[in-house]
Amino acid sequence: MVLVFNKLRLSALSGPNAGAKCRIATRWGEKLPELTQAGLLGLDFQELSQLARKFGQPEYRARQLFDAIYPQRLDALDSISTLPKQFRSALKSEGLEIGFPRNEKSFRSSDGTIRYLMAMADGETVETV
Repeated sequence: MVLVFNKLRLSALSGPNAGAKCRIATRWGEKLPELTQAGLLGLDFQELSQLARKFGQPEYRARQLFDAIYPQRLDALDSISTLPKQFRSALKSEGLEIGFPRNEKSFRSSDGTIRYLMAMADGETVETV
């Protein structure tokens, strides 16, 4: 999860060893820290640009990846036909996937309210109404 507040990025670390830690990243334009998640969902454009550069891809690949994840809401790297197959394979070999949450369970209360237990790409779960 990435929150933007007053030009600072605040990323909540999740996973079994993260506890309640947060990291305050850099001001815009400074070097970003290494990615700490396996899911591409939640990365901002700047982080996707860094990822594209890491794999030796041109800058416009980050825009293609961003558009596929957010406006188009594609759920698998193989669905992104605008990216070269070689780049998609390289992302998968690094263990990266889009990682949309899955609905694990739903609970209906007596007043009709439905609660959902959502499983995130990092293995954590979130309950929502």
